[in-house]
Amino acid sequence: MAIDDYSYPTNIQYDDHDGGEERMLETKTYNGWANYETWCVNLWLTNDRITEEFLRMLAQMHASEYHRADSLKNYVEEMASIDEATMFVDLLRSALCNVNWREIIKNHQDDDS
Repeated sequence: MAIDDYSYPTNIQYDDHDGGEERMLETKTYNGWANYETWCVNLWLTNDRITEEFLRMLAQMHASEYHRADSLKNYVEEMASIDEATMFVDLLRSALCNVNWREIIKNHQDDDS
């Protein structure tokens, strides 16, 4: 399925915290994940034996969730060749900024080794 072929399901919530008009807030999810980028990173990490083992080991470490998520982010960024300044590198960095690293960690912290 091509990315363009998928329509993002939208959960609509209403916010009236300012006491005035309600405004519609949209949250987009993808296949049960926070967004497409998070789903995609998790998919690729779990489709390779070496990266999946690293992910499971990292998710089950006795460290703060923040530290484990940050370590995963650094690991993935090191896998990508993003040292140059190009349009594609900028797009890759932008996509990686949208990944919910904590969600990936949480999803794998109870996996069996």
